Amino acid sequence: MYHFHPIAFVEQMKMMVGKVYKKGDKGSEKGKILQEINIRLAGFGGNVPDEDFTERTEKTVIQFQKDYMKIAPTGIVDNETIIAIDEFSEKWLENIITYKCLCHTPSSKVSLNNRCTGYGKGGKNEHPGMHRSLLWSISALKFYLSEQKKYAYSNTSAGYRCWAHNNSIPRKSTNHMGKAVDIQYYENGNKIRSKKLSNLVPLKEIRDKFYINHLNSVEGWAGRKNNFRLEPIGLGKDQSYSWIHMDVTKYEQKYLTDKFFVKKQSLIKGKPLNEL
Repeated sequence: MYHFHPIAFVEQMKMMVGKVYKKGDKGSEKGKILQEINIRLAGFGGNVPDEDFTERTEKTVIQFQKDYMKIAPTGIVDNETIIAIDEFSEKWLENIITYKCLCHTPSSKVSLNNRCTGYGKGGKNEHPGMHRSLLWSISALKFYLSEQKKYAYSNTSAGYRCWAHNNSIPRKSTNHMGKAVDIQYYENGNKIRSKKLSNLVPLKEIRDKFYINHLNSVEGWAGRKNNFRLEPIGLGKDQSYSWIHMDVTKYEQKYLTDKFFVKKQSLIKGKPLNEL
């Protein structure tokens, strides 16, 4: 005859349900998985790679549950949400080769022996790869684009740009050394290209509907601390007229250390959250 053992039953339920993560949870033993949640969901409302479950984390989880999972949001990361994040991570994983330094493009003026290996040579401001939060924000961006038909991703026109590439232009900016990406788009199947006034309306609509509304990005060179920053759209100097530029240059320095930059495909996602 089976005998009910309350303590054993509770332990079995814990194993079945798994851990739950919610606002107020902090680093130590939970730090690694909380940081992964913050990184993988960076594009759902904008977030930084913190090791705590902050109010911002709760907001990104709510947005992910509402928009991706299509469920009534709780803001709590339970087993169902962990599974959904892993599913999102598999389905919308970026390809690191897309961000390889422009010194390797056919039009590059950089001599073969002076080109970097793809993500800089370790020079000043040359981060060792692309920032993971930026990559996952693009994953979320592509998900949101898939939810409608008017606008579509065309190509990443600029990911990494090393000093050798910059010097060949010449250019002095350093935000593309792992911290920025330029993306070009289609509008109703037509490429948005060239420097012309008619591009500004669709670009601004993409900016407002996706980058600002969903990724909580902020336009302007001043930007806002710890948010994705957008290059102003326009035909003037230092403005984008056929692409949209986004970067993490306004992140605090603690969120821009080398550990957050990757140049290998396997390191973008790492281990599934279920394993962690």
